[in-house]
Amino acid sequence: MTVMKGRKAIMEIFQAEDVEYMFGNPGTTELGFIDSLSEYPDIKYILALQEGVALGMAHMYSSASGRTGVVNLHVAPGLGNAMGALYNASVGKMPLVITVGQQDSRMLVREPLLAHDLVGMAKPLVKWAVQLQHAEEIPTVIQRAFKVAQDPPRGPVLISLPCDVIEQEIDFRLPVGGGIYRRSKPDPEGINAVTDLILKSGNPAIICGDGITSSGAQSEIIQVAELIGAPVWTGMFAGNLNFPVSHPHFQGKLMPDHGGIKAALAEADLILAVGANLFEEVFYNPVSPLPEGCELIQVDNSSWDIGKNIPPAIGLLADPKLALAELLDSLNLKMNETAEKIVRDRREAMAVQKQEERSKQERRIRKAWDASP
Repeated sequence: MTVMKGRKAIMEIFQAEDVEYMFGNPGTTELGFIDSLSEYPDIKYILALQEGVALGMAHMYSSASGRTGVVNLHVAPGLGNAMGALYNASVGKMPLVITVGQQDSRMLVREPLLAHDLVGMAKPLVKWAVQLQHAEEIPTVIQRAFKVAQDPPRGPVLISLPCDVIEQEIDFRLPVGGGIYRRSKPDPEGINAVTDLILKSGNPAIICGDGITSSGAQSEIIQVAELIGAPVWTGMFAGNLNFPVSHPHFQGKLMPDHGGIKAALAEADLILAVGANLFEEVFYNPVSPLPEGCELIQVDNSSWDIGKNIPPAIGLLADPKLALAELLDSLNLKMNETAEKIVRDRREAMAVQKQEERSKQERRIRKAWDASP
């Protein structure tokens, strides 16, 4: 063990977690924390002039890299400034570790300037929120924050750091772990059931969400769509390119109300939803988003999201990439010549439709070309 200040112990854990960047806007309560950065040149601090921007940058870094983003905010107003961006990170299921400087814990009861209940402020929008009470908690709390942020469904966590607590000295030993492997394979019976239901359907459709990108399943979803000849939709508020928009099967984004969704999916008798938030709404509509007689298959690595609003005919709890890979194998084994001919006809019809849409768009562009400066 080595005796060191709590703020240095935090940086040691950040380094062990391969933190590349910290995004933030620091203030008085973080001065010691920021001073510690000089000893860790591999961790780069990206200064923002407003906390919402700092959290937004961390969000996009995490989205692009798949890694945990680290954010450093300053006391209650700093967290308040970041709340809109924190909402986006929560809905987008971004794995973020957010540290917020807190006033000296010995005077919090006196309600000092800029202090507030940081845990209470953040709790509705994060997976876990905690305030350090003792420096000895640092190894457990910081390591747990990184774990919880990446556990499915991923999302932000918040740690309140009273400035006096992180200045305390502790006997520190770096937590040593072997890594957590989170990809879960689907139940084989579930794969068989999904395969049979797809092959029985006359007009299957696919809805894919950000779970596709977070699991790296873009190739698999394209192969499944082509194999079963299914049109593909994304949710209204997808944050990633989960399916190529130029692909003949791509139909666009679903409308943000149940009536619009039902109209878009009107011809489908089966929906395969993978890693998608079902169903995103902005405007209230009392109708079901599913057409009459349409069955729902839902694949996700989050048990909370499966059947959250609409009970599926089949729910498959698994990593989307692994589930789609096994579904491809199962479908290839069971498809017959009749099914393959039907699929070819559907693929050709979608290719013709996509070409017609492109031609219409080109005509609209040519008509308006050079019409304005």
